[in-house]
Amino acid sequence: MKKIILVLVLAGLVLMFGSVVWAQVTAEGGTPPEAVEVTTPPNLPLSGEEVQTEQVLEEEPVPLVEHLEIIDEGTVILEIDAPLPEAGSISVTDSTGESQDVDARSVLGFLYAVDQSENAFSISQLIYYQSFGAFYLKCISFAGTEKCDNWQYKVDGEMPSVGMDSNILSGGEEIEIFYDASFWGSDSDEAEDPEPEISDDDEAEVSPSPEPEEETQRTSSSGSRSRQKTTEATTIPPETEIAQAPLPAEILPAEVPVPKAPTSVTPVVKKQAKIELVAEKPDLPASNPLPAATGESQASINWPMIAGSLFLFGVVVYFGRRIFAQK
Repeated sequence: MKKIILVLVLAGLVLMFGSVVWAQVTAEGGTPPEAVEVTTPPNLPLSGEEVQTEQVLEEEPVPLVEHLEIIDEGTVILEIDAPLPEAGSISVTDSTGESQDVDARSVLGFLYAVDQSENAFSISQLIYYQSFGAFYLKCISFAGTEKCDNWQYKVDGEMPSVGMDSNILSGGEEIEIFYDASFWGSDSDEAEDPEPEISDDDEAEVSPSPEPEEETQRTSSSGSRSRQKTTEATTIPPETEIAQAPLPAEILPAEVPVPKAPTSVTPVVKKQAKIELVAEKPDLPASNPLPAATGESQASINWPMIAGSLFLFGVVVYFGRRIFAQK
């Protein structure tokens, strides 16, 4: 019985020593504790404290303004700063009394809105072309006069390539509606070409008339007179050489090259690049390797405790052999 108790005591000492060593090693190279997310409640006012609130006032939108000038061949008819209409559509009535909807912020929509509020000018003729779906500003009346067909417009000093009803404004532009009679060229009749003057040196040559025939009277031997008409020989100019067009050369049939028959047919093999499918290695999560035994970890080992454990192990072996030897 004593032997069994002694063996159990020695075994308990060994287990206790091993647990101490294991706890020390785990504390030195173990994993850090998991982070715990801590949520802090919002700063709530305490009872009795005043809560300050800020009142945000919404600013009213600033209206967009356009600068408009209407000019008649250098003479300014109207110069005004007018607000740009709200975004949307406006109904424009043409000269026939039909209404069409255009963009309220187009040049035509803005000009039409200014015409409704100003008396310095008036759009007297406005034509709508159904085939093009666009308006044509034909005439504007002002100061008892009406100008037609030569009205142009500029936006910020440039002449757009689209009509007034297609050019959309954004605010702050300078619009110029001007009349230029010379835009399409002068309408004056072309001057007639004067008749060429003929000088004394350039008089037309008059062909000489044939000389009159001379009548000669000859008395024949019989005593009768015979009248003979003689005509002077007119000088015939030498024959002039007439340039003749060269005869067309003989048209020979064109030789059509005959392709040679291929002697041998060589098969053409298209080489295709060999594509190797390589499976992509998935990204594995980084593992936490066990801490290696470095010089620092070796320096922290408790050597006396290891020596004591070896000594106790030797004692256990010694007594164990004696116990089993007595049996």
